[in-house]
Amino acid sequence: MRIPPTSQKNLKISYFTILEIAVALMILAILATSFFAAVHNMNKITKRTIIESRAILILDNTLERLMQLPDRDPKKIKLIFNDEFSKSSIVNKKSITKICGIRKNTLNISIQKNSKTIAEVNINL
Repeated sequence: MRIPPTSQKNLKISYFTILEIAVALMILAILATSFFAAVHNMNKITKRTIIESRAILILDNTLERLMQLPDRDPKKIKLIFNDEFSKSSIVNKKSITKICGIRKNTLNISIQKNSKTIAEVNINL
């Protein structure tokens, strides 16, 4: 049995239309934009977490050094806190500030970023 050759009339070639290609490219562009936005947000969160963990480390080191002191002299505590802060890598950040103050027989040491407290310790004197 012989198979007849395919004629040009029966041969159908399907092509993508320009509209279908444009829609596919738009969907790809939306997905790429969403991906890059997510990566950007993740980087911001990572930087914020690093700064917060370093601020907590400063306060932790300050408290460890305070445990070795026989008394709780506010001047010594401020010196230790300033020393620990100056050793840290966040000291060069312009938006980071350290605050050390006494209120109602309590010494408050805190680290702020853009006037928002990120780490704080209150010490009874």
